[in-house]
Amino acid sequence: MATFISNSPAETEAIGQRFAQDVEVGSILALKGELGSGKTLFTKGLVAGLGSNAAVTSPTFTIVHEYPCGRLPVYHFDFFRLEDPQSVARLGLDDYFFGDGVSVIEWADRFPEFVPGHGLNDDVELAGEWPNDRKNSAAFFENLSVATKKFGPPEIIVVGLGPGSYAGTRIAISAAIGLQVSSGARLIGYPSICAMECDGQEYCVIGDARRKSFFFARICAHELVEGPSLHSEGELKSKLAVLEDDVPIFCSESLPRFERAVIGYPSATILARLAQNPQRSFSLPPLEPIYLREPHVTLPKAASSK
Repeated sequence: MATFISNSPAETEAIGQRFAQDVEVGSILALKGELGSGKTLFTKGLVAGLGSNAAVTSPTFTIVHEYPCGRLPVYHFDFFRLEDPQSVARLGLDDYFFGDGVSVIEWADRFPEFVPGHGLNDDVELAGEWPNDRKNSAAFFENLSVATKKFGPPEIIVVGLGPGSYAGTRIAISAAIGLQVSSGARLIGYPSICAMECDGQEYCVIGDARRKSFFFARICAHELVEGPSLHSEGELKSKLAVLEDDVPIFCSESLPRFERAVIGYPSATILARLAQNPQRSFSLPPLEPIYLREPHVTLPKAASSK
């Protein structure tokens, strides 16, 4: 990893010019730093280094500026005023990222999940995986011990709330509450299905909800945009039939009646990364599983009097 130190605006521009020598089609530069730290100056130097004399200004209000002249076109973004993931998704970033030029993103750390190569795993220094089996639940505490020794007590505890096994989610919530009490960490919840590994920004999740019904949910930028909603088999098949061909469909168990569905599982690593983004809407205590139906309690029948 190379380190560049700037002591003046001119030096910051010069660093941008230096970067221009190495960028190529498809390069993405994710910039983060406080106001006035030189992100736009760096971009100005980059554009000049690519052979353009365009006047570079911050795209804070326009979101994107395009500089088509020079060795490569430059697409200059600013995420500062974008309020939520849906606003970012509407920009159609893939057309720029995988187009014919170089992309530069100021305040990229506000929505890192949209930045290829800079997103969901860069800030996760330790992750543990073990079989999804109740016999292996002790592995949770073993991995927790390793993480605590390395990093100290947690600051944030995030729980995947489903939809899925109600019993499993309740166990996870109970364990998280115990950990919160002992550590004083902040406890939050987030839909597990929003933490799937997927190459695109958008995907769908389906699942068997029992009682001859299935659930459907649509996720964009790791945030629910539709559902989860319940459907009969026929209703869900009709819904999936009109779904765009390039939108993946995941399920956590084999559902051969839905041909496009492939097995996929939520990622704790992605969930941990999402928990670090204050722009997301998290559930706060008291946490509960995502119920697909209204909770129902069966009461014993009253004894009949004679």
